[in-house]
Amino acid sequence: MLFRSHTFRDGNSPCVTCGEEDSLEREWAEAGDVRYGDFLVYPVAEPGEVEINPAWAYLAGMYIGDGSPIRQKRGRLRNGEKYLQGFSVTVDNGTPGVIELVRQAAKKVHGREQPINPSGEGKDSVQIHIYNQKLAHFLVDLAGEGSRTKILSEEVFSWNREARMQLLGGAVDSDGSVDLDTRYGTGRYTSTNRDLAYIVQRLWWGLGVAASLHREWHTGFNTDGEKTETYVVSFSRSAVSMLNGYCDKAKGVTPPHRPHSLGFLREGYMHLPVREVIQRHDEMDVYNLAVDQDESYVVSGATVHNCSGCGNRARSRAEYCTASTCKYGGLRDNMGKV
Repeated sequence: MLFRSHTFRDGNSPCVTCGEEDSLEREWAEAGDVRYGDFLVYPVAEPGEVEINPAWAYLAGMYIGDGSPIRQKRGRLRNGEKYLQGFSVTVDNGTPGVIELVRQAAKKVHGREQPINPSGEGKDSVQIHIYNQKLAHFLVDLAGEGSRTKILSEEVFSWNREARMQLLGGAVDSDGSVDLDTRYGTGRYTSTNRDLAYIVQRLWWGLGVAASLHREWHTGFNTDGEKTETYVVSFSRSAVSMLNGYCDKAKGVTPPHRPHSLGFLREGYMHLPVREVIQRHDEMDVYNLAVDQDESYVVSGATVHNCSGCGNRARSRAEYCTASTCKYGGLRDNMGKV
């Protein structure tokens, strides 16, 4: 969906280049007509009304990054079935402020100080064990287990703003970073889990932050020295300043004097400016999702349109339907249209 070419400072009228007032008339447009300066719009989930204990929400953010369940066997001899007793969070020794925040959150949950243990030989980190079965079950149900398989439940999008900020604060304190040098105040969240990174991006979008998501290759994620595919969510200094008070790594970061106009949130849609238009043709296996009415939907940040008019099955571009075989005009000459 397209919002015609203007430049708005944080989404406020008028356009800073031509002075035209913002009418917010969104419209479908042919893909071939998209130009630099247009806005693509994506539906987003703004914070809901569900309240979550702030300590629980912050620890959930820590858990999705560096948390794991604690299971112990039942019985006096510890020879029974394992049961979920709590969870642990691993924190870098170089971030004492994060360690203290986790300890404070754990104390609010449990009522007393929780044990801190070294992570193991050769590791410059500690593990904070939090023994609370109710919270452990909540976290496992919410996000699952395993660094590459954790995925936040869609219920986080119904949490209120306070809970969402606490969750993002914990995520940044675990697998995030804030640049305090060249690009002062900008933030990053890095994960080897693409789906998890995409949800973090969507949580930012619902707060009006035009967070970007891209892929990088890094060493240091495994012991064999091989490069690992990672996914990075990047967000502005304005976004990091929003986390001041919710996480240690954002402490002291203040909003910039002049806000960016990269993207903005209006009426439940994130508006992102088109920076470049590229046409690319690849031969690959594709899978179709059937959607009611106009067969259009947004998936993984991409706007998709399918044609299911004539039922033609094409094994290659040469077999696409045409105006002579399809009453809808044919896919071959209309792929760029929605």
